[in-house]
Amino acid sequence: MRQTSVRTADSKERRPAGADVPAGLVPRDFPRVVTLGPRGTDASHAARYFHDVVYAESFPAAMDRAWRDGCAALICAGYIDISVEDGNVADCWVDLNFRWAGRMGLRYSWTEPTKPMALAVRPDRRGAPASVALHAATRSFAEIWLPGVERQYVPAKPLAVEMVVDGRADACIGSVDVIERAGLSIVQVVRPAMVWCLYAGREPQPQQPHPQQVLLAAVPAQSRSSARPAPRRGVRRGAR
Repeated sequence: MRQTSVRTADSKERRPAGADVPAGLVPRDFPRVVTLGPRGTDASHAARYFHDVVYAESFPAAMDRAWRDGCAALICAGYIDISVEDGNVADCWVDLNFRWAGRMGLRYSWTEPTKPMALAVRPDRRGAPASVALHAATRSFAEIWLPGVERQYVPAKPLAVEMVVDGRADACIGSVDVIERAGLSIVQVVRPAMVWCLYAGREPQPQQPHPQQVLLAAVPAQSRSSARPAPRRGVRRGAR
């Protein structure tokens, strides 16, 4: 499996906030948001509510950039990364969430449908695909549509489409609008729901004491010393 890097890690997009803002979300409270690029990802679509959007090459990179720049990070709860060495899960949203505990707080989350996504091939493709380019989060669809086919993972769905256009993969799972612009043929279409999480920095929280420490602190020192077990009778201290 090959990994393709994003070439637009520092690209920036400005746009007016949309009118279809999820209830309770106040975009002006988050003047700048970092999320996964390039343009055309579901993350860039979910970030349409915000005025200033900065693209990073991955969700972990987005979180790190937001922390360093003192702004917000928009992270997909379906985030998962597959190791190119052994095909195992290398990272996921829950690990990312816990790694940043105490530094980047979850300020808001909402659910909305993804952009329509599809399985696509080149128009001149003949026969069953031998390989499929995809983002790891869409691997369930690969298991349904192309079981047993070689998978080539990329960090964003637009890059999966590029791999088919360039002839580096036979099929891809990508967003319908990106596929249509690339001139590929659509085979299957799906539009599932996704959860989006908005994080912003906060001061590190003080480390909480262990419950046993709290209990000992509540017991007077004299009581603690009197509670120590007495030496056994008939045994002298220091005797061998």
